[in-house]
Amino acid sequence: MNTSTAGRLFDAADRVVTDGAAQVGVALMLLLSDLSREVPRDQGTEEKLEGQPYALP
Repeated sequence: MNTSTAGRLFDAADRVVTDGAAQVGVALMLLLSDLSREVPRDQGTEEKLEGQPYALP
């Protein structure tokens, strides 16, 4: 831990930047998990792909 004023300001700024990066990381992770949770499906897809289990939509 720095005891000088400049050192304390640097430590405080470092904590703010680190906390901000962590918050952005968590927000991005939550957004991606929310997007991948459930994708709306086309209503007619099952009929189109019936009998073709590996066909691309």
